[in-house]
Amino acid sequence: MVQPNDSGYLSMGDTSNLSNITMTIKNNGPVKKMAANPWKGVHENPVSIDHNRREEISMEIDEVQQVLNKEDERQVEKMDVSDMVLKEVRDTVKKCPCEVIGKLTQAFTTHHPEHSVDQDLYIVIDTNVFISNLAFVEDLRDNCFENFGLPVLVIPWVVMQELDALKSNKSSAASMSMKIGNSARKAVGYIYQCFQDNHQRVIGQSATQAAGASREFQAECNDDRILQTCMQYQKNHLNSSVVLLTNDKNLMNKARVCKIPAFDRFLFLNGMKSLQPKCPNQSDKTKSLLESADKPSEAGASCPGEVPTEDHSLILDEILCKLKMWLKDALSSVLEKEMKIAYDDIWLEIVYRKPPWTLSDVLECFKKHWFAVFGLIYQRRLSTVVDRLCARFKPVIHFQVSIETLLYLLNDCLDLLEESNKHDKNDSHLTEAVTGMKKCEQLCRDLKTGGVKVKSVDEYLEGKSSHAEAKTKVCMDKNKNNVDQLSVEDVESKLTNIWDVVYFCCEDFQNMIDSKRETGSADPEQMHKMFLVFQKLIPALDAIRYEYEQAIRFSPEEVMKKAALVHGLCVQLNGFYIRLNLQARDGVLEVANVQALFGMESKRQMLKDGLDHLDKMIHKIHEQVRMMKGGI
Repeated sequence: MVQPNDSGYLSMGDTSNLSNITMTIKNNGPVKKMAANPWKGVHENPVSIDHNRREEISMEIDEVQQVLNKEDERQVEKMDVSDMVLKEVRDTVKKCPCEVIGKLTQAFTTHHPEHSVDQDLYIVIDTNVFISNLAFVEDLRDNCFENFGLPVLVIPWVVMQELDALKSNKSSAASMSMKIGNSARKAVGYIYQCFQDNHQRVIGQSATQAAGASREFQAECNDDRILQTCMQYQKNHLNSSVVLLTNDKNLMNKARVCKIPAFDRFLFLNGMKSLQPKCPNQSDKTKSLLESADKPSEAGASCPGEVPTEDHSLILDEILCKLKMWLKDALSSVLEKEMKIAYDDIWLEIVYRKPPWTLSDVLECFKKHWFAVFGLIYQRRLSTVVDRLCARFKPVIHFQVSIETLLYLLNDCLDLLEESNKHDKNDSHLTEAVTGMKKCEQLCRDLKTGGVKVKSVDEYLEGKSSHAEAKTKVCMDKNKNNVDQLSVEDVESKLTNIWDVVYFCCEDFQNMIDSKRETGSADPEQMHKMFLVFQKLIPALDAIRYEYEQAIRFSPEEVMKKAALVHGLCVQLNGFYIRLNLQARDGVLEVANVQALFGMESKRQMLKDGLDHLDKMIHKIHEQVRMMKGGI
């Protein structure tokens, strides 16, 4: 027991044998003592502690930091598939290389999506990466590499088999690891949703393709089948680079012997910087793809009663990827600076997630440290923006990419970044992100009205797009002749009717949940129908919310001077019932009527309350969708 003595010092006992004690820190385990401390009670001649003699302390702060960093790595290692589990699963799969094992292989067999995108970079991903680093995989999918552009993720057939087997606990070893089974289920869910959405940059290898790849050489194990997949894609895409992402060092060695670049999760991004595209003159294949897909709309510009039907999926995919890249870079810079200001040299020990960060990591850090750090310098309302962005970019959370959804996201991102920019105007990451996002916001608006023809986002950002602003002006002028068709009360009525539709959808779903709890079962057909309704409802509400908030940002005087400020809201309100395939309960709104409502000072509080109510309903719907995906 430590006791004070007459001299005022703390007596630590007999320290004569302390020199026999050595402390060793190993990278692969905890601190180990080589000898026991022979504690003999209170020393009769205590020695004062000199706090200035830091050099005598055997474990320096830097060494402690190394231990903390190694702890992070051990957390990742714990999530890796153990040799025992993966070996047993692979032995099972090896015996039946073409067998359909579970949900993922079944879905890919019955619905084999055609791959029409030809990119500069194909990343073949091993099973252990999906199990231990799924968030990194999702970030990787939307990462725009400097020399290659956006990548295509390739999932070998054998990887899908292994994930299905791990998810289903078809091996005795796998059944002992609930964590591995849960991670496998998340990975299967992520890949399955990408296939269901026909994501053009996430592709799988079919059993037939895997059989064809086996002609490259005789496979002795599943690792060899992954190498066969890499070679198959090298052969089929001569002008593209094929890279293997795996945490298996032996597989990396095999790949490099076969002249296939291979990296683990920690070295991948740096490793990619050393690679060069095979065809430098054709590195921007995305532009040609976008050019072929981006055909002019025959219908021309959208008027309030119309919803553009032109397919801009490739452009929107590129915008989303750039948005995520800008947001991650900018917020990472802000997070590091503010944490250093708040906690100085120990910030790395305190920060919620340790770098390197994914976008989800950064947003989670903002949320976790909001009250202690960011809430002290940012407006209070931005905490809800951070919450929304966390929910949107949470790993394995899918949403349909539409113009309206992107506008909604861009609005939230700009709201947060512009506030950050006020506190640090010299941050180049912030400046680049804000500038780029504002241009993308304008691009989305132009795409929505048919007022622009663009081959790629980069081209638009460089100012080489062809605008057709006259079309929007014609549409606006057309509305001026119909100002008196509907009164302000009718606009209020339309808003109320839309709010009611959303409310009743939520209520119907809640009734299904209550019924299931009472009876123990639910009608799967009804649940599926409700899920399809929510898939249409969420982007429609996101679009309305974005335009609604934009309109309410301006003063009544500004709205009355410029009808264009409410034009987007008018389009979305009129298109709501069309999106949901419902019969409209009311007439078609005109821009002038919406302008009149938002131009009335007396209606401002009512409109703000309506926005709050809409936010609550959107949040409720997202909760219900998560319940559906989780099996309630």
